[in-house]
Amino acid sequence: DDELNELMQHALRDNLQLRQAWARLKQAKALERGAAAGLFPRIDASLSAGRSQSPPRVFNFGGQEQTIPGVEADNFAASLPVSYELDLWGRVRAGMLAAEQDTIAARADVEAAAMTISASVTERWFDVLEQRALRRLIEDQIAVNRAQLEIVASRFAEGASETALSDVYQQRQQIQLLETQLAPVSGQETLAEQQLAVLIGKAPSSLVSADRTGLPALPPLPEAGIPASLLELRPDVRAAKARVVAADYRVAQAIAARLPNLTLSGSLGFNSISVAQFFESFIWSITASAAGTIWDGGRLDSEIERSEAVVEERLAAYGQTLLTALVEVETALTSERVTQDRIAILSEQVETARKTLEAARLRFAAGVGNYLVTLTALRSLQQAEQQLLSAQRQLLSQRVQVYRALGSRWTSELEAPEPPKEES
Repeated sequence: DDELNELMQHALRDNLQLRQAWARLKQAKALERGAAAGLFPRIDASLSAGRSQSPPRVFNFGGQEQTIPGVEADNFAASLPVSYELDLWGRVRAGMLAAEQDTIAARADVEAAAMTISASVTERWFDVLEQRALRRLIEDQIAVNRAQLEIVASRFAEGASETALSDVYQQRQQIQLLETQLAPVSGQETLAEQQLAVLIGKAPSSLVSADRTGLPALPPLPEAGIPASLLELRPDVRAAKARVVAADYRVAQAIAARLPNLTLSGSLGFNSISVAQFFESFIWSITASAAGTIWDGGRLDSEIERSEAVVEERLAAYGQTLLTALVEVETALTSERVTQDRIAILSEQVETARKTLEAARLRFAAGVGNYLVTLTALRSLQQAEQQLLSAQRQLLSQRVQVYRALGSRWTSELEAPEPPKEES
């Protein structure tokens, strides 16, 4: 649907919750770059210029006090210190790979949020259309009841024996019952449009065309596939898997932290007391150092145990996510089948109620029986019509849940939206 597609594009670009997910992905990418930086040497730069004066020195020589005046001196220095930690045990690399998996998980979180938001936009759009269809149905039912009221009132005024004053009042009461339903329906429609506006990142406003007054047709059921396909199509499953792998890398990182590290450092530069001789005073140094922890009270060992426990937690969460995904698919498909069966029964019920009402009207017009039979048949038909509309709306909602449960590849094509422009 073109209108729904346009609303979806606004939501995927402007929804504030989705923008938060994109920001978290940006943070994860920055952390990944920071973790990878440990594989490269660090080069700093230093420039300094100073002037100092030493205090005069006073001493006794041959019984006489002597003074050496203070000395003023300049000092100019420039250096490029370089340091590099050899990743002998893979500690830095493990941290980089863990951060890489965190980025994959954050990207999957963005896709999961996009899928959830798109489902919510669709649901609220359906809500608006349902309330409009229900309002139109109630208005049609009120018109039918008013026409029936005129017939009953006319028959009563003519003194027909099968019509009583109570029949007129009961018919009026049926109209009043329907009229009391109109106000809540309008309120629900307004609420749904307000919620839809929030989802697409706008202030509450009317977003659905006034020409739209009915529910859309149900599209064909997608292929359910095999359970293993959920590993690829469900972003929440991919995120859970990536977090397991990241936690496993951090165990390796914690183990490597117990082992000695070897660092190479050096410096190139100039140091002189005169600007004229600055580039003639070249200096350099190179150093290799090894350091390791002999005893720390068990801190490093406890970090390894904690990291291993995190792996256990993430693995259980991954299993739970996959199990939930499988259950959601089966539940969504089963619920849709049940609702389709219910719609078939309700459709038959509506058709039967129409025939019952028609037969009751013919009997009433022929002066056979009382009006209560006709009124009861009319109420049954109108209740069945409203129930059928509600079931059709429920079927659309369950189809949305089928799509969510099965996952999709369209989210992999999403790109981060442009940052919001500042108002001038």
